Amino acid sequence: LPSLTDKGRTGDVLLDPATGKLEKYAQAVEVAMALGGSNAGNGTTAMQSADTAYQELAKDLAALVEAERNKAEELFGTTRASYLEAWNTMLILALGAVIASLLAAALQARAIVVRLRKAMSSAERLARGDLTRRPSVDSRDEVGQMLAALGNSTQQLAGLVGTVRQITG
Repeated sequence: LPSLTDKGRTGDVLLDPATGKLEKYAQAVEVAMALGGSNAGNGTTAMQSADTAYQELAKDLAALVEAERNKAEELFGTTRASYLEAWNTMLILALGAVIASLLAAALQARAIVVRLRKAMSSAERLARGDLTRRPSVDSRDEVGQMLAALGNSTQQLAGLVGTVRQITG
């Protein structure tokens, strides 16, 4: 963060004159005290001069405080804008991740449903007595294992029916 002593900053431009006026005020007070010890009238006049120096110093310090306040407000505004930009970016990324996840889940669910319908169709054909078509197995997951078992059942039933026909035949 910039400080009052950073070169080329508003605070530096205002701090140097304020420092000079502080030294001028301190000298005026010392003179007033020295003169006041020997002559009250001269001390009072010198103190009025010191008071004028103090008022000039107070104005410069008020300007310095105002400049620093303005810099702080500007820095706050910049920081807030950066925060909001980061927040919006994170929100957009999170929303994109949710949408991508939902899309992937929908595609995966659709693929599973298609294969389950295939298994259901094979089971219905088997229930109707159609032993000529066997389901094709295209995966090794649970649905693929179920299709393979259904195909094996169909094959074994077809073999059993063939044996029964030969015996009775």
